[in-house]
Amino acid sequence: LHSRGYRWIGEELGWADAAAPFALGGAGAFGAMLLELGDAEQTKRWLSPFGATGAHAMRGAVAWSESRPNERAGFRTTAKKQGTDWILEGRKAYAIGGGVADVHLVFAQIEPERGWDGIGAFVVERGKAGLKAGARQRPVGLDAVYFGEVILDACSVPDRARLAGGGDFLAA
Repeated sequence: LHSRGYRWIGEELGWADAAAPFALGGAGAFGAMLLELGDAEQTKRWLSPFGATGAHAMRGAVAWSESRPNERAGFRTTAKKQGTDWILEGRKAYAIGGGVADVHLVFAQIEPERGWDGIGAFVVERGKAGLKAGARQRPVGLDAVYFGEVILDACSVPDRARLAGGGDFLAA
């Protein structure tokens, strides 16, 4: 759907329910980010299950926001390379479907000295050790959308889960 049409639909739905535009964007945000930041193999791996028979109940979440600002440019949530894996630590807030989605796209600081340019994007699948659902967050007037906290406690993901374009803040 063309971006102007998408915005128009969101605006019209918002007249009846302020949460509707969030729900509309939330459903496709995971796919849009994956298409923007992933390579062909990553896109196929994590998007193809959404097109499978019976996948209508699948959910993807984008975990970008944090409830507390960082003292410097960048995120509090970190990702550190350990062998062939990345270890994610931190908390993400206000993610549509956060903590309960089948797959999460998590943004974390990989190079603190580079600020916003030192961010990486990682795909974390539900059931991964160290990925926990935090509290449901309820922004005023937006109860129709599930906003959740994503907790990453020594969550280890393989190197292939880091998106190819993950360090590009402007693309994200």
